[in-house]
Amino acid sequence: MKQLYFVIAFIFLFVNANAQEKKDLKPYWNNGLNFSSPEKDFSVKIGGRIQYDLMFMSQDSSLNSNFDALNGTEFRRLRLYTSGTVFKSIKYKLQLDFSGNKVDIKDAYIKFTKIPWVGNFTVGNFKEPRGFEMICSSNFISFMERSLVNVYDNDRNLGI
Repeated sequence: MKQLYFVIAFIFLFVNANAQEKKDLKPYWNNGLNFSSPEKDFSVKIGGRIQYDLMFMSQDSSLNSNFDALNGTEFRRLRLYTSGTVFKSIKYKLQLDFSGNKVDIKDAYIKFTKIPWVGNFTVGNFKEPRGFEMICSSNFISFMERSLVNVYDNDRNLGI
């Protein structure tokens, strides 16, 4: 896991060094803060999401003796991410989740695109393409939680 952190740190240092050389990354807003070079060689996107859950309970006094249902709140998802492109053919993403009183790495990968005879090559921690419900973002699912069948799908794993 430490090697993954070093790779991610290297990418950010590399992007930062090239951004300082170019000095013409233009900021704009498109579903998050974006920076892009005029030739679209380099781009950086910074964004996130907050999905907050709250509950108010009112129950019969006969249920109070058997069930302890209390009012409450929680962050269902609290995620920050950055993604971008380097030299038009290298893409990266780092997404962290801060919900549940812990920090989880959701996505941390580098994707090499347009490799002759290979196509695309991704290395890091990313979603495994094993079903539509898992691939679909939590921004676009119909309910607060995914279905019970989704328990058997792998969420994200380290791999190639």
